[in-house]
Amino acid sequence: MEKNGLNFFKDKSVFVTGHTGFKGAWLCQILKNAGACVIGYALSPEHGCVYQLWGRSCVNSSFWYFGVIKMLPDFFDSLP
Repeated sequence: MEKNGLNFFKDKSVFVTGHTGFKGAWLCQILKNAGACVIGYALSPEHGCVYQLWGRSCVNSSFWYFGVIKMLPDFFDSLP
């Protein structure tokens, strides 16, 4: 058995809100390294943030602003 328990996330889809923030970007990187398919929903990233520095390849992203939270069901419907 793996000591850190991250094997649980291998080949699973994980939805992360706030993935462009500092903690969210770290969480996505950890999940991606564990073999998860990471799907993120967040505000547009700020210039020079961790999310931008690592590159966007680790997360299937969608961006929104606070007034459009009603679009979340459409976002889920668009996922494969």
